[in-house]
Amino acid sequence: MDPIIDIEDSRPAALSPDQIPRRAWHNLATDEVLALLEVSEAGLTGDEVDARRAAFGPNVLPRLERVGVLIIYLRQFKSPLVYLLLLAAAPAQDVDPFSAARDLGVTLIAVFFACALAAA
Repeated sequence: MDPIIDIEDSRPAALSPDQIPRRAWHNLATDEVLALLEVSEAGLTGDEVDARRAAFGPNVLPRLERVGVLIIYLRQFKSPLVYLLLLAAAPAQDVDPFSAARDLGVTLIAVFFACALAAA
């Protein structure tokens, strides 16, 4: 890896991030994309790779912070559907307290099960 870039090179220097036009790349022909990015079908030479790596940085995706399963599960309780299920069980409390407790238990099991499925 040679860190020195020859300024007197007859070819243009590697594109800077500001020079890459914003386009619908998927709609362009292959030859047009190659011309816009100043590459050939054979790829880049080692010197071109070094120059572009210096201009753009490494070709890696940023690492995302991993979220634990418990946090994902608890986030499911922010869903409006969970609140709707719990509100649907509330009117049954007035009719028959014994069956209401059973219905509330079934509703809570359904809510916890639905949240577990959504977190998976």
